[in-house]
Amino acid sequence: MARIFRGFDLLRIIAASGVVFSHAFLLAEGSEAGEPFKEATGTILGFYGVMVFFVLSGFLITDSALRAPTIRHFVIRRARRILPLFIGSTLFITLVICPFYTVGSAGSAREFLFSSETWISVFKTLTFQERSLWFGDAISFYPSVGDNMRYVTPIANGVIWTIRLEVTCYVLTGLLMAMRLLRPRVVLVLFVAAAWFVFAYNLEVTDYLRGLAYLAPSFITGMLMRTFLYDSEVRGDVAFLSFAVLVVLALRSLEWNANAAVVFPMLIALPLLWVGQLDGPFLRQLSGLGDPSYGIYLWGWPIQQVLRSLVGPNMDGYVFAALSLLVVVPIGYLSWHMLEKRFVIRRHPRKVVRGDAGGETPDVLPVQRVGTGVSPR
Repeated sequence: MARIFRGFDLLRIIAASGVVFSHAFLLAEGSEAGEPFKEATGTILGFYGVMVFFVLSGFLITDSALRAPTIRHFVIRRARRILPLFIGSTLFITLVICPFYTVGSAGSAREFLFSSETWISVFKTLTFQERSLWFGDAISFYPSVGDNMRYVTPIANGVIWTIRLEVTCYVLTGLLMAMRLLRPRVVLVLFVAAAWFVFAYNLEVTDYLRGLAYLAPSFITGMLMRTFLYDSEVRGDVAFLSFAVLVVLALRSLEWNANAAVVFPMLIALPLLWVGQLDGPFLRQLSGLGDPSYGIYLWGWPIQQVLRSLVGPNMDGYVFAALSLLVVVPIGYLSWHMLEKRFVIRRHPRKVVRGDAGGETPDVLPVQRVGTGVSPR
């Protein structure tokens, strides 16, 4: 029988909010130096949040693949969950937000909207050729306050670099599914290979390969959680011990930044699964409100850019983070109810597959949400 991990809803909201929190320091103060997790561990909270997303994504996408009757069903579910908001937000930002911030070569808003360069940039973004949505010197959300911020002011959405990495992980999962290799031992070999790549390969390569090297271990850790631990009940003391070791290493290890891409997902896996298996009135009510995490993640950066243009420079990072979350979280919920949930496939027939990590499953699954690496499944 399919398990429901209600705690994952809360974890995704926290992870998405962590990304918004960290970006607040960069945009408000002009540097991430004052971000507390950066000061304490050398890595911002936002990147930890992204790794958490990918761990949960690996778990839930693998679960979706193991339950899908065909590869076609799997592909359709993934596309319907990740693409509508990705495409919709990109077009909304381009058509509605950016025209208010045209500068330089763009001239007027009309010239920006009818420029071929604008739509070439949009096309490259939607086909995963660009790591962020930006329009060169045609857009600036506010005057640069220093050389370190000059690259930030024209970026309309700086978080979508993870989406093409998420899609890559979907493709990997689909290939394993098609070849009937979505098995514990195969996934374990994949994790060893990904870890070796991080430690042994020169990461001064393309943005795409560098990002994949940093986040693939997190996604594959989630796959390991699903294939090895799906039917297990994680003990609270074991989860706490794993988390305690993680905190000590993050605060004390001189090699933490070099090893975090592999060590963090390994040590956070059991705490995440422990929280995921929790149940209770609060988590049920939270789940009933909808699924805002993907919306919080994708809308966070452009909304923060607009807020930064309105409040001006030199705002305290904590204050700007609070202001940002007060605006972004409700928009995340609106995004879910007005757009995302309309495309979610809530059930499909399922053939009984013997030998799955989770055992036999019924022909019809209970209603479950699906999503993207930066959102629920």
